[in-house]
Amino acid sequence: MPRRCLHCDERRGNRRCPALGGSICSRCCGENRLVAIACPPSCIYLAQHEAFQQRKQSVHFAETWRRVNADLRGREEALRLQVFIEQLLAGAARGLDTVVDRDVLTALDDLHRLLSPIELVAGATSTLARRLWGSVAPLIEDGTLRREALIEGIDRLRRLVEALQDPAVPRAFLQGLLAQHAGDEGSAAPEAERGSGLIVTPEDLRRSASRSARAR
Repeated sequence: MPRRCLHCDERRGNRRCPALGGSICSRCCGENRLVAIACPPSCIYLAQHEAFQQRKQSVHFAETWRRVNADLRGREEALRLQVFIEQLLAGAARGLDTVVDRDVLTALDDLHRLLSPIELVAGATSTLARRLWGSVAPLIEDGTLRREALIEGIDRLRRLVEALQDPAVPRAFLQGLLAQHAGDEGSAAPEAERGSGLIVTPEDLRRSASRSARAR
């Protein structure tokens, strides 16, 4: 007798679900993945879904990015910093397949708090936040990045996450972000602004900061 889906107990379970320890139907798998079911990164269906959704969300991400960041056009320094923050987030999120967009918002709130001039005892509360802080802290310490500018960039990035959040697609923002920065090691602007000639790397920022210091 065919096994019933362990989630709905109605349809035939035609997929092996490592999270439930048994069979699940394709509908329940698709509708509840990372929402009601804590899928492990090793699940082959999660990997296939992630690749498909990244391609799908890439276009929506670029369109929303242009709208949210329309005021940055012509503001090269602010644009470069914004892209760099996104690259840091993409790098920190790679490999964290079960992190969803609400976790990104929590991590950004943590980073905002850690950048506050008021010293607080509590540190980063998640792996994503710790990775982000680990990337940002040395650049603040050596004067490459200013806390105030980073806070502004984080607030802007938070608005982008909120604009892209979709209850039916818990990783809509992350999937678009990772697609836009696929293979990116901090060297390219998002699709929305590619072709502008803006190349962003930590070393670029250090040289830019050095030139600004000499000019003052």
